[in-house]
Amino acid sequence: MRNSEVPLRIVLACVYADKPLSVTQIARKANLPRQIISYHIPRLVGDGLLLPVEQGRTLLYSPQHFFIDDKIFQQVLKLMGPVIDKVSENLIVPSKEDAERFLRNNVYLLLTVLGQETQRK
Repeated sequence: MRNSEVPLRIVLACVYADKPLSVTQIARKANLPRQIISYHIPRLVGDGLLLPVEQGRTLLYSPQHFFIDDKIFQQVLKLMGPVIDKVSENLIVPSKEDAERFLRNNVYLLLTVLGQETQRK
């Protein structure tokens, strides 16, 4: 597994959970060692992809709301329309709807790419 896949697996584990997760729970769901999760969590929180949630003395993590709230995600898709159109031009998919579904399923990857482009400029 490439190191770049690890953050995606962490975020997806949180997105598909129905509640905030501890590092141990994320490790189980992502099928990764707890130490790897602990290493990547600060960056994911710093990048705003995960939100820390205090529950008593335990620190849990939840995905940013636009990952899980369909209304918010639809607004993000509208704002990202030009980006979606540009990326869609290069995707081998039957329709724009398929391209949007692909992008929705890979939104973290898209945000990572956009972040890297921004840092280069």
